[in-house]
Amino acid sequence: MNGARHQTVSALRYLPAVLALVTLAGTRLVSYELFHSVAGLFVVAVEFSLFTVVWHSRRNLDNGVLVLIGSSAAAVATVDAAHLLLHNGLLTVSATSAAAPLQVWTAGRIIHALSLLAATGFIDRKPIPWVVLATSMSVAGAIIAAIVFGVLPATLAAPAGSPSSIGASAFVVAALTAAYLRLARRADRFYKPVARMMNSAVACMAASEIVLAASVDPTGITGLVGHLLRVVAAYAFYRAVVLTALEEPQAVIFREISLRNALLEETERALRLAKERSDAMSTVSAMIARGEPLDTIIAKALELGCETLGADGAALTSRTDAGWLVTHVHGFDRSIIGMRRDAASARHLHLAAEKGAPVIMNDPLRDPRVDDEFVSRFGISALLVAPLMAGNEALGTITFVTRKSRGTFDEQDRAFAARLSTALGLATANERLRSAQLRVAGALQTAILTMPDSLPGLRLGHVYRSADRLARIGGDFYDAFPIAEHKHAVLMGDVSGKGVDAAISSFVTRTAFHALALREQSPARVMSAVNDVLSRLLPDEAFATAIFGVLDARQGTFTACSAGHPDPVVCIDGACVEFETTRSLPLGMFSDARYEEFEIPLAPGHVLVMFSDGVLEARRGTDAFGETRVRQVLASTNAADPQVVAESLLAAVTAHSDGVRLDDIAVVALCLC
Repeated sequence: MNGARHQTVSALRYLPAVLALVTLAGTRLVSYELFHSVAGLFVVAVEFSLFTVVWHSRRNLDNGVLVLIGSSAAAVATVDAAHLLLHNGLLTVSATSAAAPLQVWTAGRIIHALSLLAATGFIDRKPIPWVVLATSMSVAGAIIAAIVFGVLPATLAAPAGSPSSIGASAFVVAALTAAYLRLARRADRFYKPVARMMNSAVACMAASEIVLAASVDPTGITGLVGHLLRVVAAYAFYRAVVLTALEEPQAVIFREISLRNALLEETERALRLAKERSDAMSTVSAMIARGEPLDTIIAKALELGCETLGADGAALTSRTDAGWLVTHVHGFDRSIIGMRRDAASARHLHLAAEKGAPVIMNDPLRDPRVDDEFVSRFGISALLVAPLMAGNEALGTITFVTRKSRGTFDEQDRAFAARLSTALGLATANERLRSAQLRVAGALQTAILTMPDSLPGLRLGHVYRSADRLARIGGDFYDAFPIAEHKHAVLMGDVSGKGVDAAISSFVTRTAFHALALREQSPARVMSAVNDVLSRLLPDEAFATAIFGVLDARQGTFTACSAGHPDPVVCIDGACVEFETTRSLPLGMFSDARYEEFEIPLAPGHVLVMFSDGVLEARRGTDAFGETRVRQVLASTNAADPQVVAESLLAAVTAHSDGVRLDDIAVVALCLC
C-alpha cells in the first residue's frame, strides 16, 4: 500500500512538467511562430537561469561538469536569443540576410555540444568559472559580430537534408554521444539523481538533433517533437544544477564527503603501505651499514619482504657454475636449503637474471617460463622473482610466492622487490669483497707480522691491532731474524696509510730490510740501501718510518738507526731509562738521505720496547696517549716477560681510546736470556 502511494506521489511530481509541455505543444495549434517563440523563450530563460544559479554558487559547487555547463550557459543563451530575434525579425541589421537565423541556429548547436563535451573533461577537477565565461562569451560575441558583418560560412545556413546540414547534425550528435558515454562511464562521481538528469538532458539533445535533421518540414510534427525535446533537455540541465546547488545540497555534499573519505582511505592505505616498505628497507639498510653478518641480513630481508608483500614464502637462490643453489628460505620447509636447480626447473630465475629486473608471474601454471612440477609441489599461485645484481652480473635471485589462498603481485610490489634485491645484491657483493680482502689480509699478515718468540740468547714479544676492522691489517710491520752467530736483526716500522694498500707497501719494505740486512752488517748502510729501494718502489707521497738494529746477544748491545720512528724505551728494574738516540729522515722521501747509528746497552732483565706512532697518537677526545703514559705503563708493568709487556701496553692504549681505532698499533718487546 505504501509502495503504491509512493509511486503515485513520484508520478504526480512530473505532472506539472507534462502539463507545461502539453500547453507548449498546444500553442502550435494557434501558429508555428507562436510555438517556436514560446519554446525559444523558455530555453533562453532556462539557460540564463542555469547560468545565474551556477555563477552565484560557483564557490560552493564542487561539481566541475556543472560548473562548466553553467558558466558557459550565458553564451549559449545569448546565441539562442540572437537566433530567436533574427527568426522573428526583431533584430535587423543591414548586413543580415535571410540565412542569418539558420546560421546562428547551427552555430549555437555546435557550441552547445562542444561545451558539453568539454565539460566531461572536468569530472575530477573544477574549471575556473570566469575563464569559462570569458571564453564562451567571446565565442558568442564573435558569432553575433559575424552575423552583423555577414561573414558566417554559407554552409551553416544549408537547408535540412543537404550534405552540409547532415554533416553539421552528425558532428553535433557525435559530440553529444561522446559526452553521454563519458558521463555514463563516470556516473559514480555524481549524486545519482544528478547523473540521471544530466544523462537524460544529453540524450534529449541528441534525439532533438536527430529528429530536426530528419525533418523535411521544420513546421511539421517532427519539428514540433524536436523543439519539445530541446525544451526537455534544457529543463533537465536546470534541474541537475538546482538539485546540486539548491534543493538537495546536503545529499550532494554528503556524497562528495563520502567520495573524498574513500579517496582519503585509499591514500592512507597507500601511505601506510609505503611506510611499511620504507621501514623494511631502512631496517635492512641499517643492518648492512652496521656490517652485520650476511646470513642475518638475508634472513631479516626475507621475513620483512614476506610481511610487506603479503607473500607466503620467500627463498634466496645463489647462482653457481652448475646452476642455482637455494641458500636461505622463509615460509618454506628448511629442508629445501641446499637444493640445486638446473636450467629446466629454474627458467623463471634465468629470466629475471637475464633481464636484470624483477619479473612477475601471476598465473605460473599457464606460464611456460615456470616449471610445472615446482609450482605444483609448493602450491604456488603467483611468483615475484628479483635478481641480486652486482654491476651487470646476477649473483642470485630472491623469489617471493603466494599460495592459492592469497592474491597476486602488482607493479608496486615489483618496485619494492627491486629495491630490496638491490640492497641484498650490494650486501652480497660487499661480503664477497670482504672475504677476498680477508684472504689477502691473512696472507699479508702472515708475511709481515710474523716474528719468532725467541732467538738464540733472545726472547721476543709482539702485539698488533689494525685501524681497519675489515681488513684487520695496515701499514705497521716488524721482524726479527739471525744474521750471524749471536747477532740478530730486529725491525719495527710503519708505512703511511691504512688497510691493504699500506700492508702491501709494508710487505715490500719488510722484504727489502730482510734481504739487505743479510748483505750489509751496518744498520746505517742497511737503512740507506732500503731508502734507495723505497724511493723507487713506494707510491707517490708514501713513506715509511722504521727502527732497524742489530742486537749482539753476547756483547749485550743494540746498535740501530731510526728513520723518523718513535724512540725505543728500555725498562730496568721497574723504571724506564732514556738513552741518547738519533732520528733521521723517513724512508722513501729523499734518495740521498743519510742515517746515523746509535747504541743501547742491554743486560739480562732489561726489556727493550719499540712501538709505532699509533701508540702515542691514540686519543680520548683531544687527549693523546703520549710518551709520558708509555713510560708510566711500562714502569708499572714491571714484568720480565716481553710478551706480557707488549700486551700490557696495548691494553692501556685501548682503554685510553675507548676502543676507537684511529691508527694501526704495533708493539715489539725483547730481552736477553
